[in-house]
Amino acid sequence: MNGGVNGVNGVNGVNGVNGRLIRAEARGDLPLLGCLAVLVAVLTALAALAPVLAARQEDRALRQRLVTAQQQDALLTVQTTAEDPANMPSESLLPAATPGTPVDTAALLAKGGRQLIAHADPRLAATLTVSRAEAQFDPATLASPAVPQASVVGTSLALSYITDADAHLRITAGRAPRPRPRSTAHSSPPEIALSRATATLLGLHVGERLSLVGPGDPAGAPSSYVLAGIFEPQRTGDDFWNEQASLDQPIEYPKDTDPTKQLISARGLVAADGVDAAMNAEVPTEPALSWQLRVTLGSDAVTQAARIAQPLASWSTRLDSALCAENPMLDQSSCVLDGQLTDPLLLADGLGPLLAAFTAEDAQAHTVASYAIASLLAVALATAVVAVRLLLRRRDAELRLQRARGASGPRLVLLRLAVATPVVAVAGAAGWAVGLGLAPDGTSGAPRPLLAALLAGAAWLLLPLLTWPAVRNDGRLRGEGPSPARRVVLEATVLLLAVAGVAVLRTSTPAGSAQDAAGQGDVRLSAVPVVVALAAVLVLLRLYPPVLRWCAGRLRRGRGLLGYVGLVRAGGDAPATAMALFVLVLTLGTAVFGGLVSSTVGAGARTGAAWAAGADAVAVQLGNTTPLTATSGSATSGSATAAGPGTGIRTVTEQLRTFNLIGDRNGAGIGGVAVITVDPAALAAADPGSAAVRALRAALSAPARTLSDGTVQLPALGSPDLLATAPGGSLSATVQPYRKPVVHLRFSPTGTLTAAERDDPVLGPLVSLVADGTPLLVTTAAVEQRLPQLSSGHTAVLLFSGGADAAALHAAAERVLGPLAQVTVRTEELAALRGDGLTRGVGVLYTASTLLAVLFALLAVGLELVLTAPERGRTTSYLRALGLNGRGAAALHLVQLLPLVPVAALGGVVLGLVEPRILGPALDLRAFTGGPGRPALHSDPALTVALGLAAGLLVLAAAVVETLVARARTPAARMR
Repeated sequence: MNGGVNGVNGVNGVNGVNGRLIRAEARGDLPLLGCLAVLVAVLTALAALAPVLAARQEDRALRQRLVTAQQQDALLTVQTTAEDPANMPSESLLPAATPGTPVDTAALLAKGGRQLIAHADPRLAATLTVSRAEAQFDPATLASPAVPQASVVGTSLALSYITDADAHLRITAGRAPRPRPRSTAHSSPPEIALSRATATLLGLHVGERLSLVGPGDPAGAPSSYVLAGIFEPQRTGDDFWNEQASLDQPIEYPKDTDPTKQLISARGLVAADGVDAAMNAEVPTEPALSWQLRVTLGSDAVTQAARIAQPLASWSTRLDSALCAENPMLDQSSCVLDGQLTDPLLLADGLGPLLAAFTAEDAQAHTVASYAIASLLAVALATAVVAVRLLLRRRDAELRLQRARGASGPRLVLLRLAVATPVVAVAGAAGWAVGLGLAPDGTSGAPRPLLAALLAGAAWLLLPLLTWPAVRNDGRLRGEGPSPARRVVLEATVLLLAVAGVAVLRTSTPAGSAQDAAGQGDVRLSAVPVVVALAAVLVLLRLYPPVLRWCAGRLRRGRGLLGYVGLVRAGGDAPATAMALFVLVLTLGTAVFGGLVSSTVGAGARTGAAWAAGADAVAVQLGNTTPLTATSGSATSGSATAAGPGTGIRTVTEQLRTFNLIGDRNGAGIGGVAVITVDPAALAAADPGSAAVRALRAALSAPARTLSDGTVQLPALGSPDLLATAPGGSLSATVQPYRKPVVHLRFSPTGTLTAAERDDPVLGPLVSLVADGTPLLVTTAAVEQRLPQLSSGHTAVLLFSGGADAAALHAAAERVLGPLAQVTVRTEELAALRGDGLTRGVGVLYTASTLLAVLFALLAVGLELVLTAPERGRTTSYLRALGLNGRGAAALHLVQLLPLVPVAALGGVVLGLVEPRILGPALDLRAFTGGPGRPALHSDPALTVALGLAAGLLVLAAAVVETLVARARTPAARMR
C-alpha cells in the first residue's frame, strides 16, 4: 500500500509519471507483465514466420503440380511447318530467310528453340528450357522391300527426328541412327531405326535398304534409307512414350473399300542428317517442326507464376511480331527461324490453365485456413484480455486509493501505459527477430510487419482500454460487468453482426466465387466465424445460468446444501468466466472444424479417386475404337472379359460419342448431345455391389430391336434437360459411316438419368470429359459394332482387378487399349490427392494453429480461474468456518467449476459442426477432393469426444488445484 501512496505523490508531483514510480509499478506487476510479454512475442513471431512457412508449402504444391503435369505432357509447345524457299521467287522471301543454303536440322532445332525463348519476356524466358525438339514428316509409302503378309496392300512409314529419343530407347539389334560422314553423305543412304514390333510386322532386318515414295515425289522417285538398328522402348518415367506410342507400335487397320485387306502405318527414327537429306532433296519434303518447353519455377514458385502470367499470355504475339511477317506470295504470314522459312508459329499453352486452376485452388485453401488463423488470433487476444484484467484486479485497491486521493484518471492510465510500453515493445521486437531468424529464405511469402505491429498494438491498447473504466469513477466502485441495458445492447449488436455476416457470405459469395473472395483477402471469411463464436458464447451466457438456478432450486429441497451452494455460485460466476468460456468454445470449435475438414477431405478424396478411375483402374483413349482382349486378340464390345491369363482382371468398355438428335414427337433438333454406350449386364457382372450399376441395368434391360424400316431401337436414360427438350417421345439420330450403310438409331428413354446415376464412378471417366450443361444420354452398347470408329470421341475401358496390384492394372490396360491410353489407377489417384501440397498445407496449418490455440486457452482459463478464485474461496471459507470439512470443500470447488465443462464442450462442438454449414458457398472443398461435386461434410466423432473429455479434465485439474490451495490456508487466513 505504501507503493500506492507514493504513487499518488508521484502522480501529483511536478515531474508527473517519473522513472522511479514506473519501476515500482513494474516490479509489482512483473508476473502478469511477463505473461503479456510472452503473448506479444509469440504473436509477432507468428506474423514474421507463419506467412513464410505457409508460402513455402504453397510453392512446393505448385512445383508438385508442374512436375506431375509435365510427366504426362508438355505444358508449352511451339509448332510450325518448314517451307521450301527454293521454289519461291526471291522477292517473296522474308529478309531473314537464306535460300540456297543446305538445311542443318540439328542447328535449326537448337537455334530455333533459343530464338523462341529469346523473344519471350525475360521473366518468362528465365523459367523456360527446350526439353525436346522434333521434326516429323508425313507418311511415305514403303515401296520396298515387300511386306510378307499377303493381306497387306499398303504400308506407310513416317520419318521422325527427336532430339532426346536415344535416352528412351534400348537398342536390341544394330545401333541407333547416326549422321553420315561428310565424305560419304552423297553416296550412302541415311540411317533409320525401327521398333521391334514394326520390324517384325514388316519382316525387316538390320542392314536392309528401304525405299520410300513420298506423295510429292515426281513419278514416284524413291528415297533410300538403311535400317541401322532395332529398338525397344525404355521407360524413363516421363511423357515420352505417352506422346510417341506410335513409334513403338505400328497401326493395322482395314482398307475402306475392302475390309479383308489390311493397311499398315508405322514410324521410324532417323538422325538429323536424315531430315537434312529429305529437306535438301531435289523435291524437298517439308517436315512439321515442334519445340517442347519445360517450365521450371524456383523456390518462390507462386510469386514467379504471378510474374509470368501476363508475359505468357502475350508471348505468341511477341513471337509473331519478332519472327513473322506477311508473305504476299503465299497470302499468309510466314516466319523465319535460323534462316529457315516456316509457316506461322502456333503456341499450345497448357501452362496458363494450370496456373489459373492452381490460383483458384490456392485461394480456396486460404479460405479454409483463414478460420484457423482468425481463431488463433482471437484466442491469443482473449488471453491478453484476461491477463490485463487479472493485473488490474491485483491493482484494484491501489487504483481506488490513488483515485480517492486526487490522482486523475488520465494520469493513472498513462502510468499503466508507461509500465506496459517498454514490455510490449521489447517483447514485440524480440518475437519479430526470432520469427525472422527462423523464417526460410527464398519463398513467395514475406513477413508481415504491419500485422505484427497491429497485434502488438492491440495488446498494448488493452491496458488503457480496461484501465480507464476502473479509474474514471472518482474512486467509487463500478460493477464488474456492464449495466443490464448496456449488456442487452452489446449482445444484440453482436448477434446482428453475426446474422448479417452469415447472410452476406451466403448471398454475396455464390458457388465458385469463394476463391475470388479469398484471393482478394476478404476479411469476412475470417471475421464472420469469430463473430459467430462470440455470439454463441453470449447465447450460452444467457441460457445456462437460469438452468443452473433451476437445478439449484431442485437441490435446495434436499438434505445437502453443497450442490445448491455450488450451482448458485456457478450461476453467479457465469458472466465473470465469460472470457474463459469464449476461448474454450472457440478453441474447441476450431479443433472440431479442423477435424471436420480433414474427415471431409479424406472421404471426398476417396470419392474423387473412385470417380477418376471408374473402377479399380481405367484406360481412356481419344477416339472411338474397339479394344482387344489380351488372350485372343478379338474385339470386345463392352462385355466383361479377362484382361490377361491368370490375372483375374475383368474389363468393361464404354464409348463417348457426340450425336445430333431429333425429337420424334415434336421434331425438335438437339445438337451436340453426349452419348455414352455401355453394356449394363457386363457392368453388373463386374461390379455387382453398386446400387447405381443395378439401377442402370434395370433401366437399360430392354434389348435392342431392329424395326421394319431398319431403325435400331435402343433403351436409354436421358438427362433432365434433354428430356425436357423432347418431352414424351423418343429421339433419333442418323449415322453415316464412311463407305458403309447408313445407320438409323432411335433412343427410347426408359427414365431420367438421376444425379446419383450421372455421378456414379462407373460413368466418371467419361462424364468428366463432358462440359457442364451438355445434354447427356446413356444407352447400351448393343449397336457399337455397327457404328464407325471415330477420332473425335473417347473410349474408356474399366478394369476390375480382383485383387491385382497397380503394376498389373497398368499392364492390363496397355494390353487391352494400347500404349496411347491414359491409365488411372484408383489407389494411385487417392495417394496423389492425399499427398497434394495444398491439402497437406491446410492440414498442417490446422494442426499447428489448434495446438497453439490450446496452449493459449490453457493459459487463459488458468488466469480466468485465478481471477475468479477469490469469490469461490470466500464462499468456501464461510462454509469452512461453519464446519465444512476438507472433502466437502473439494466437492464444492468441483461443483462450482463443473458446469463450465458441458457448456464449453457443447458450445465448441456445436460451433465446429455448424459453422461449416453456416459458411455455405464460402467453404468449398472440391479443390482438395476432385469428384463430380462438393463433398458431403463428415465430422470426426473420435476427435470430438476426445476434445470434450480434454475440456472436462482441464476443469477437473483446476478444481483439484484450487482445493489444494484452499487446504493450505491457515484458519486465520480463511477467517480474513
